[in-house]
Amino acid sequence: MTTDTLENLGRNLLGLDGKGYKAYKEIRGAYRQDALTVFIDHVQGDPFAVPSKIRVRLDAEQAELPPDLFRNPIRRIALEDFLARCVAGAIAKMDGPRAGSGKSGL
Repeated sequence: MTTDTLENLGRNLLGLDGKGYKAYKEIRGAYRQDALTVFIDHVQGDPFAVPSKIRVRLDAEQAELPPDLFRNPIRRIALEDFLARCVAGAIAKMDGPRAGSGKSGL
């Protein structure tokens, strides 16, 4: 899987705005900026299909996270939980009201 930039993802999304669901399948892939990589694993094919799925990976060394934060399983899980909540919070701030039919907007 080749990696593109998050800036290119933004441009691609602007270019796809207003097009049908199938057009969005072309954004599948990995997008990186600094220590952050966003993986778009599945793109919803229609309003009633399974929702799109993404993953976010943060390079701990590049993000300069102290190794002590994940030196044992409990600390690692706590750090992962904290980071996941940060991502969810950032998405929630950007997320407008859900609209559409079926499972779109989930």
